[in-house]
Amino acid sequence: MVIKDEFSFDAPNITSQKEWKQLTTQTLENANEFITYLEKLPENIFLQPFTDEKYGNYYRNLHGIIEHTHYHLGQIMLIKKIVQQEKKHKKTTAIK
Repeated sequence: MVIKDEFSFDAPNITSQKEWKQLTTQTLENANEFITYLEKLPENIFLQPFTDEKYGNYYRNLHGIIEHTHYHLGQIMLIKKIVQQEKKHKKTTAIK
């Protein structure tokens, strides 16, 4: 698994349901690959420097990745609720 800063925001514009499905499928595949990678790490690595000492240790970085993912999942849920409320509002106002 290779993670580089240059790919941090390398996300395509989503313009169709098919593209959304491809993105979610790829995201889940990446998550499963990440889990597999984590399971293979020896326990003694977690307190060792992560690529460079200036980035802290493995534990700090892996915990940060998981926490950051949860943050974005929360954002997605809030956006989903807003979209659903807008759709519901449009339906009720269209009936009047």
